[in-house]
Amino acid sequence: MSYPIIEIANQRRSFTDATVGSLLTIAKLNKSHYESQLTAFLSSILGPNIDFMKMTAEERYCHLLVYLDLTQDRNALRGKTNPADYISKALNDFSKERVKSEKMDMTVRHLTGLEVTALEIGCETTEDWMLGEMGLTIGLDERLPPLDTPSTLDFTANVIHNRIETIKGFSAFEFNEIYDEFLDLQGQQQHLVNIAFDNGIVLEKIDKRGTDDAPCRFRPDHAFTGYAQELLSIALGGAAAVQY
Repeated sequence: MSYPIIEIANQRRSFTDATVGSLLTIAKLNKSHYESQLTAFLSSILGPNIDFMKMTAEERYCHLLVYLDLTQDRNALRGKTNPADYISKALNDFSKERVKSEKMDMTVRHLTGLEVTALEIGCETTEDWMLGEMGLTIGLDERLPPLDTPSTLDFTANVIHNRIETIKGFSAFEFNEIYDEFLDLQGQQQHLVNIAFDNGIVLEKIDKRGTDDAPCRFRPDHAFTGYAQELLSIALGGAAAVQY
């Protein structure tokens, strides 16, 4: 299948078909580590010369959703979920710059691929994800100074642990004020997708009109169907490749 050139976050991208090799690579990874699987999958459909760990989490999921949207007539989401409902209508209206608060000494930026990979390895609960995201992306006076260049998984894991411990020391009243402003700043950011957490990353629809629109967990294995999906299921030890 030939794909159109797509511009995402002011970068021109050209997709190729997902391969059986990428399917088998994904199958060898931890079954619950979807971020690591996503990195392997993106390398397959976009090539190895892009640093997907430096990409923001939103860019990573946007590329996955665009690919699933382009191939929706032949992937496992066919007739169940429309990926386009979860993608921004303006793919170039996106900035990685920090958003600054006018109320307190606070800034917020987007999560990176390296950071969500570290979160996935270390987080046991949804609240771990929530506090870990806050600790990594916030800049809050001298207590949580802005951090923009995490270099390794081990370093990032230590940052997550230390910053969650710092947040735990806030009074409940102070935490409420800080988290309320944190969410407000996130609302001021430009977004490609709407990220939420449920023991990992889930996505909310861009146009959230109804109360029945539950978040969706998009995974690389959604790209496969038919015999390829069956092969993935066998490679995963007989587990169903796609569950709804």
